[in-house]
Amino acid sequence: MYFRIAIRKVEAWLLADRQSLARFLSVPVSRIPAQPDCLENPKETVLPLARQSSSARIQKDLLPTASSARREGPAYASRMIEFATRYWDIPTARKHSPSLQRCCQTLEKLRTTLSEMF
Repeated sequence: MYFRIAIRKVEAWLLADRQSLARFLSVPVSRIPAQPDCLENPKETVLPLARQSSSARIQKDLLPTASSARREGPAYASRMIEFATRYWDIPTARKHSPSLQRCCQTLEKLRTTLSEMF
């Protein structure tokens, strides 16, 4: 049995593919942190990036309105899912996120073990 606790938030793993996320958010890659696993609250890094975006659509989707009590915008989750499924490059992200690297290695080991059993 394998038991793994993921890094604080999935956003850390998404931030690990700096080039793709910078393109998706329409921000300079230099604004994306180089060590996302070290961030205390990765979501709180994504939201300021969205504020700096040159895309009005990203700002509208990811950021809450002034009158909202929510911490993120109405389409935050769906846009992050879109990024993860369409643009996120896992091999690149693995190079910049030790926790993602360990998780993938464990999943690969589990897959190999299961395939040997069946």
